[in-house]
Amino acid sequence: MTFHFRFEATLKRQEGLFQEARMAFARARRKVLELQERKSRFRSDIWKQKELLSDQQRRGMNVSYYLAFTEHLAGLEHKLHTLEEELLRARKDLDNKHRELLACEMQLKQLEHLKTRDLEAYRNGVRKAEQKQLDELSGGRGVRAQDESQI
Repeated sequence: MTFHFRFEATLKRQEGLFQEARMAFARARRKVLELQERKSRFRSDIWKQKELLSDQQRRGMNVSYYLAFTEHLAGLEHKLHTLEEELLRARKDLDNKHRELLACEMQLKQLEHLKTRDLEAYRNGVRKAEQKQLDELSGGRGVRAQDESQI
């Protein structure tokens, strides 16, 4: 008689779901990190552009060039704002993926614990059956030895 876990199919399915959740979490985390890097570079670029504008203002510049440059900076600020909103959505998605991962992990651990308990119960049953057989065998020899001595 071999051990058969009654929820083996469920356990395998949950292991697959857990792996998918881990991969989804990793993708979401990678996206957040990439967006943070882009945001950092974008802020740095805006700062450099502002420094350039400041330098050119000190040296004197054409009004139309100034207006075009400030419009360009406003566009960059708007893109930064859009990037920050995208980063916020990505962080929310990351939080959701993390919760999903934890829920999958908890369900998986519950099934693994149940399997461990069932396996221990199976092993105890096998040990008891083996012990019973040994007891019967040893008890049978004693009876046969007594029968033989009386003859």
